[in-house]
Amino acid sequence: MVCWICDILANFCVAIPFWLIGSKEIIKRYQIIKISPIYLLVYLFPVFMTLIGGFFMSNSERDSIGLIIWLGMSVGNGIFEEILWRGVYSTLFPHNKLFGFAWPAIWFSIWHFAPGSLSQNFQQPLVLVSGALMLGLSFGWGAFKTKSLFWASIGHTCSGLFQLIWNLI
Repeated sequence: MVCWICDILANFCVAIPFWLIGSKEIIKRYQIIKISPIYLLVYLFPVFMTLIGGFFMSNSERDSIGLIIWLGMSVGNGIFEEILWRGVYSTLFPHNKLFGFAWPAIWFSIWHFAPGSLSQNFQQPLVLVSGALMLGLSFGWGAFKTKSLFWASIGHTCSGLFQLIWNLI
């Protein structure tokens, strides 16, 4: 059941952005750009908060299959969720702060309620939802200002990988 839900969400993160903004715009948004130290802090803050969030996780899903799935989801979500939640909105609303980064951050956090409530890794779904809101606002602001998804995807992937590392400890 959970894999079926993840499959639908993954397809949604791929099909909708390609339909709304096209592959050329997505590729353009993944150009590696040099960022200033302030944007580096914007991208690193949620990654470090993920480390702190590990204290709220249980260790009930430590089997090798679960860890392999988590690894794949960390990389996939880091790329495809960024395309959907940061790339689409900042492309469609390039001059509107509300719809370009704040609105998608709110929906990004709500999006995480379902996996948060299904997962055994989090004792409360609100921990994942609030963490996703913080990540969405931070990465959303950086992607909105820089017009690049590269660093947001790196940070998002690292956040997922840190959660994986917490499961190994």
